[in-house]
Amino acid sequence: MARIIAQLLSLGWFLLAARLLDREQFGQIGIALVVVAVTSALAEFGVNRTLIRHLAHGGANRSTVRRAVLVRCAGAALAGPIVVATALAIDVDAPWSLLVVAAALSWMSGVTDLHLAALRAMGSVRVEAAVLVGERLIFLVAASAVLAGGGGPTALLVTYLVTNALSATIAIRAVAARSFVPGSTPGTPSPPAAPMLDAEGRRTAMLGAVSMLVPRVGAVSIAVSGTAFVVGGMSLAQRPVDAMLVLGATALTVVHPEARRRLAAGDRHGERTLVATAGWSMVAIGLAGSLAAWLVAEPALRFISGSGSYADMAGPLVALLAIAAVSLGRHAAEISALAEARAGDAAAAGVGALVSGAAAAVILVPTHGVAGAIAAQAVAELTGLVVLVWCAAIDHTAAPTVPAAPGDPGRQWSTSGAAT
Repeated sequence: MARIIAQLLSLGWFLLAARLLDREQFGQIGIALVVVAVTSALAEFGVNRTLIRHLAHGGANRSTVRRAVLVRCAGAALAGPIVVATALAIDVDAPWSLLVVAAALSWMSGVTDLHLAALRAMGSVRVEAAVLVGERLIFLVAASAVLAGGGGPTALLVTYLVTNALSATIAIRAVAARSFVPGSTPGTPSPPAAPMLDAEGRRTAMLGAVSMLVPRVGAVSIAVSGTAFVVGGMSLAQRPVDAMLVLGATALTVVHPEARRRLAAGDRHGERTLVATAGWSMVAIGLAGSLAAWLVAEPALRFISGSGSYADMAGPLVALLAIAAVSLGRHAAEISALAEARAGDAAAAGVGALVSGAAAAVILVPTHGVAGAIAAQAVAELTGLVVLVWCAAIDHTAAPTVPAAPGDPGRQWSTSGAAT
């Protein structure tokens, strides 16, 4: 429920910005958020997902969390300048100051996400939910004040950075005040950090990186080659899609522990039937959502903008929602691969999706613009799904014995919302 509320609050500030800023300024925010997403994916390289997997298997201690945070911060310190320098070199349609703030936001959101993941692993779900929803609510109020006062994209993103820093501080203090070891008191020294990356963990980490990038192939290609005006339209169409992906992935979290339970009982057929049913259900719901959007998208976009300046994005919005349904099906197939300890298959499918989508974008976007970006996104998602289904079909090994573990090491969306 907390994630649903957080997504609605995030959608609220985004729609408010679309209404109060002109389309070019809104597009600059879209470019900045693409920088955040790419930097986060390169900097994290699956650290969040790997930490959750590690803690779920009993490796919970503060040393492990500290090491994960250091790795994430070091990655952001390296990836941030590279992404910003690349964006400036290809002359994206956004000021350098906005790109620098975006890189800083990626660094800060990584710190927040890791500590929220630690709280979740410690069973402090209510604290995590309070921090998550509280940050979004504070930012919505602050963003409204900034926009009402005539603030532009940079001022809005600085506000986002400040509120994220506040939530990071609260999350850090909350982790420090709690004990990982049942029966011990807060402040007791933690045992040395255990190794986080076995072979399966390394594959899971790679999957974490590519999973953040695959759903944004189209958005990245438009940000690289389009004007801020074009990016603004694409950003508005992409935002409801991101919300749908987060909510769908959250709904699928209940599938992973049940899949592991069935595997542990030797019921591989039951596990695959469960995942297939969940996946097809998500696809059906997503396609129904895209059909509903087809009926209301244009008047809704006219209402949001107040001037009809985004009405041309009704078609792209419907298409992206349909593609998101495929993405949720791919996510369900990833859950099956992870439950069966086939993270290598899931990572290979993610890399294949990323490469095929990027290749399609290079060919199609220069001549077809937004339509080319949407086609590239469709190529990426379909490639990933087909590879995962094919890998599952040819895997004839015996069902692995998998101990039940709490948590879901499936796709980890940014809890702070910065990368979404």
